[in-house]
Amino acid sequence: VKVLNDVLEGLDYVDKRTYLKESAFGVLSYQLMEASKYLAFDTVAGKDLPRSRLLMERKQIASFDIRRGYYSFTLHGAEYLLKSNMFWVEIDDFIPKGSVFCAGIIDADEHIREGDEVIITHNGELRAVGIARMSGKMLKDASRGLGVKVRHHV
Repeated sequence: VKVLNDVLEGLDYVDKRTYLKESAFGVLSYQLMEASKYLAFDTVAGKDLPRSRLLMERKQIASFDIRRGYYSFTLHGAEYLLKSNMFWVEIDDFIPKGSVFCAGIIDADEHIREGDEVIITHNGELRAVGIARMSGKMLKDASRGLGVKVRHHV
């Protein structure tokens, strides 16, 4: 115990808000790779990481999904991610409301992994956000099957 106390004594105290913000940034860096730099947030709301919500200018942009260990994005958060040109799925001209099947997908970012949060667009216009059910390459090449499970749509 004395050795542990000696080690801890030499460390700086980190307040809870700073800890939550750094933890959130770590998760986003892993989840979004280079695209994480496009997702700005100024506040982390919640008592701890599993119950955290990311806010920008008092609008929620994402919330932590404890089942997946990732952040799930709102449409407002997806607008920030659109600038990254990553994690996008291009669809035909329709508003997705439940699921996007591969027949309606025109193109997709090849960096997408199954289970990733994706932005669904048509001609650069945000249409929805959801969870990819297959890789980006498969989303592009497949003509049948469930491509993206939509969570929020315009």
